[in-house]
Amino acid sequence: MFPSFETLDVVGPVEMWGNLPDYQILMVSEHGGSVRSAQGVETVATYSFDTAPQFDISIVPGGVGTRTEVGNPAMLELMRKQDKEPHGLLPFVQAQQFSRRPAF
Repeated sequence: MFPSFETLDVVGPVEMWGNLPDYQILMVSEHGGSVRSAQGVETVATYSFDTAPQFDISIVPGGVGTRTEVGNPAMLELMRKQDKEPHGLLPFVQAQQFSRRPAF
């Protein structure tokens, strides 16, 4: 997650995946801790980019915050690391601009 993420892009998948057996939902932000969405909802990230484990599936929210994050080297590095799993990244519409960066 990042400042000004789209709330629905986070809570929608949590609602869906959170009810399935054998799945654990973990939240990540650059520094861990509380992150405020574009709608003002604060969500707590358990992990920072530095402490995040390798995930089977990574969901990247969209939102106005993506405009800043596409230039954030720490975010891009995390996404490169997380994209190594078989399922890789599942970006939402505005977050798809991350995958269009030349570094990928």
